[in-house]
This record gives sequence, C-alpha cells and structure tokens, in this order.
Amino acid sequence: MRGIFCSLLCAFAIAGLPARAGAFEVELEVSPSVLRVGESAMCRFVIRGAQGAPPPQLPSLDGLSMEPAGTEQNISIVNGQQSLSIAYRYHLIPQKAGDYQIGPFEYSFQGRNQQVAPVRIKVLPAESPGGQNPASSLDEWMFATLEVDREKVYVQQVFDLTLSVFTLPGINLDRYLSLLNFDPPGLSIGGFEEIAGDRTVVDGRVYDVRRFRARVTALAPGVIELQPKVRVNVFVRRERPRLQDPFFGDSFFDVFSPRVDVRAHTLPTRPLRLQIHELPTEGRPSNFSGAVGQYSFDVTVSPTRVRVGEPITIRYRIQGSGNMDGIRAPALQADHDFRAFDAQLTEQNRNEGVLVFEQAVIPRRPGLPEIPALSFSFFNPLSERYETLVRGPIPIAVESDPATPALAMRPRSDQTDWETIRGTDLVYLKPAPKIWRPRSNNSGVPPFLHVLPAIGLLAGALFARRRERLERDPLASARRRAPRRARAGLDRARKSLDDPRSAAASLSRALADYFGPLLGIEPGQISAISVCSRLRAGGMPDALCKELEALFSLCERLQFAGPAAAAGDSDREALARAIERAPDLLRASRRYAR
Repeated sequence: MRGIFCSLLCAFAIAGLPARAGAFEVELEVSPSVLRVGESAMCRFVIRGAQGAPPPQLPSLDGLSMEPAGTEQNISIVNGQQSLSIAYRYHLIPQKAGDYQIGPFEYSFQGRNQQVAPVRIKVLPAESPGGQNPASSLDEWMFATLEVDREKVYVQQVFDLTLSVFTLPGINLDRYLSLLNFDPPGLSIGGFEEIAGDRTVVDGRVYDVRRFRARVTALAPGVIELQPKVRVNVFVRRERPRLQDPFFGDSFFDVFSPRVDVRAHTLPTRPLRLQIHELPTEGRPSNFSGAVGQYSFDVTVSPTRVRVGEPITIRYRIQGSGNMDGIRAPALQADHDFRAFDAQLTEQNRNEGVLVFEQAVIPRRPGLPEIPALSFSFFNPLSERYETLVRGPIPIAVESDPATPALAMRPRSDQTDWETIRGTDLVYLKPAPKIWRPRSNNSGVPPFLHVLPAIGLLAGALFARRRERLERDPLASARRRAPRRARAGLDRARKSLDDPRSAAASLSRALADYFGPLLGIEPGQISAISVCSRLRAGGMPDALCKELEALFSLCERLQFAGPAAAAGDSDREALARAIERAPDLLRASRRYAR
C-alpha cells in the first residue's frame, strides 16, 4: 500500500508541474565509452525541464544495436520551484569492432528544437583472459601511474597529483587502496580522494581506471623522484572441488561457502620526475609575502565617519586558488596619522579558497580624508610573473571629539615629550571713578548687615571668574568633568559584561576620557605607552604603572584581537576584576599627573 501511495503521489506531482515550451535541455550519455565486442554499455537520453517529453528517435548505426531499458524520472523542488527530468535508457550492444559516433541530431518538443551533441564510442575486438587465474599474472593485468596537472611547478605552488590504477575488465579491487613508502621531501601532500573514473585503451587493450587526487604544495626547489607502491586487495574467484551430498545434491553446501578470495597485492607505479623551480627575484614587489596562485582582493572600511580616538575596522577579503596557508594580511602600516593594530584572521573557507582578515586602526587627528591605498601581491604561475592588486584610497571623515578640547602642542627644548599650552584671553579692566565721596550711615541698619551684599558680590565675582577661567581654559573644564565621565564609562562597562568586546570598548573609552584631559594627551594619541611614560615621570611607582599597562593591554586585546578573543569565561572574569580595580588606579594616577 505504501508503494502504491508513493507512486500516486509522484504521478500527481508530475501532473502538477507546469509545461514550459522551449525551457528544456537534452543530453546524451554513454557509459562506458570504450568496450569490447560481447560487452554492453548503457545509453541514457536525459531531458530536463519538460513535462511529457517523448523518447528520442536515435539514429541507427551499422554494428550497434539498441534495446530499450526503461525510463527514470526525477523531481526536485528548489526555493519553491519544481523541476522535472526524465531519462530514456537503452542497452547498447556492439556487433563488431570499430569507432562509432551517435549524433549530432535534433530533438523536437512542442515546436522547439534542441541540438544534441555527439557521443563517440570505441569498440575493440573480443578478448578473453583465457581462463587463467588472475592471481598468477596480476602485474600483467594491472598497473598504476602518477601524474601532475601542470608542466612547470614553483616553490609554494599548489598543484594536483593524480594516482591512476588501471585494471583489465574482470579484475575487481577493494574500495580502499594505500600508498607505501610515499613521504617525499620538499612536498606537503594532502589526503587522496577518489574522483570519477573511466575506461580507456592502452597499447590496444581496454582498462578500467580508478583515479585518486591529492592537493600538493611544493616546499623547496629541486628535483623529486616519485615512485611509490600501491597496496590493493584483489577479489579472486576460488576454484575448489564440489561437495557431494547424497540427500540434497552436489551444490547444497556451496551456498554456505564463498567462492571468492581476497588477496593483497603490491603494485609498483611508473616513475615520475618532478622539477620544482625557485620563484624569480626579478620584479618581486616589496610587499610580497609568499602567495603563489591566482587571487582576487577586496577591501571594505567601517565605519567611514568617526571621531578622533574611535576605531575603524578595515576588512580584507582574499579569494583564489593557491597556497592559502602562506597568505598574510596586507595590513595598513602605522604612521603619524593612524595607530594600527595587528590584522587578525576572522574567517576562512579552504574549500572555496576564502580568507578574511580584519584590522583595527585609530585616527590620531581630525580632518583625515582617507584610508591610504592598500595592496596585495602574489606570484601567478600561469603568467610566470608577479601581480599586485591595489584597492583604495578609501574616503573617510574624522571629526574632533567635542567632549575633549583640542590642545595646542609645542616641543620643549629639554625634553622629547610635549607640554600643553593653555591659552589666555584679553582681560579688560573697568575704569575707576574720578571722585570718591564718603557716605554716612544714617539708615539705622546694623553694621554687620552691610557686609552681606559685599559677600554676595564677592561670591558672584568668584563664580563668574571661575566660569570665565573655564571658558578661557577648556582643558581645565575637561579635567573637572573627567572623573564624572570616567565613572559613567565604568558603569556602562559593568552593565555590558555579557559582551566582553563591548565592555572593553566602554572601559577603554573611560580611560581615554580620564587621561586625555588629565595629562593633556590628544584622543588619538592615548595609549599605555603615552600615559605610563608621563605618570612615571611624575613619580608613579612601577607596580602601579604595570597594572595600568595591563589594563590597557586587556582592553586592546578584547577589542581588536579577533572574534574569538573574548569568548572565554576567564576573559570575562579578568575584565570584571579590571573594572572594579580601575577607580583606584585612576585616583592614584591623579597624584602623579603633570
């Protein structure tokens, strides 16, 4: 009942497929394409995307007979779209030896014609092993070869090494094969995987071919001789006398006794001499890091609008075929405009040949218009020359941080450090009156009350003077606000501990908000080196400086050391301890600020 139900369901599904005139493909297949008289091949005429397509009218050939062998139907649904393919099968039986060709011819359906490509078939005269035991002449009935997919191989180039095992028809091998004494120096060989085999003719004899392919990387120049041995298991029919049984006949016990032996056989391969060439020195770019192959290179930047001191992520995507293990990211080199961190590998797909690197850079000053051009160089073994792909420059917009005032900087003659120049404004004095007249106190107000307006006036003047001083000296105003902003940043870091990268960013921002105004450092220049060098000059103990350096290092590692850097529980615990310790370090640092 289940089989009947499935057949009805399949029939209804086929009937529901829309018929699209002209939207179909045809293909003619013959396997094997090389055979002998007395053997048969399977011929399949496949029609895709056509409902109710009739069988083809195959051309008749003298010496070949075709007998129908049924049909195959296949339904697939991809993204809600149904497609149907139908294959008409035929047994192809040669009557005589020769070279045959089926096609080309046209196939017509619903007023549309499709051209069918020709298929060639080679038929050899009949030949029999003559009843010999295969085990006695296996070396004559099979052989193995090694071959590479290119004539010239360079150091660090990846190429395909193919092992082919040729056997006469009738010789059956186990599924698994192994190579013996195959560890050549100067080559890194991956695992062999079996690929599609075929049938071919060698020296007038038909062989079934099994092929195995491995990816190989050349490590050093020189000449390498390859001649491994192949260990195979051969299934051999065993000849033995039949058992005589008076009750059940001669062949009763034969059912329970196998007639096939499995025999191990070591098969030598034909020698292969491989020449590995050194990479040329002429025309080698300065940024060449050892990539050999064919590649594409793309760069993206995010975000493109930031403030001074905020990180920018540069994403490098390299895709191609070659030695992916030897590729390093073409990272932006740090200069006076940017502070650059090491590029990290964030994504890799060896099957598709894709590597993605990310690098964090921090602009040091406002007004930077672009990320400089980035390049990736590789050696192309097909053209036998070096190629360089350049991307950029990439426009960006870097704005000043409104919460941190810009500082005028000048070098001191006696130090290599910088000191902050606090600007002053013009102060206008109110002209004094020309005549002073004494006033008598006849109001009856107690004398001590007369000082209250003066105290109020003095307080207002002090407040106005302080506000005026803060307006004239933005750095002093930023210093006054720095502890409050740092506390707010630490609170944000505590609340986002579930996301260590976000918490590290909040903690890093709190450190920048505090030490920038305190030490007079531009936002893009704040780092463990710049902060600790100034605090050490002010007399800060070395132990506290090391704690502060570790705090900066933890923030940078969790932010810029790749996606897996902040995944461990130990990192979360270390970050939580650092956030709790930070207020004490900040208060201690204030005493040694200059």
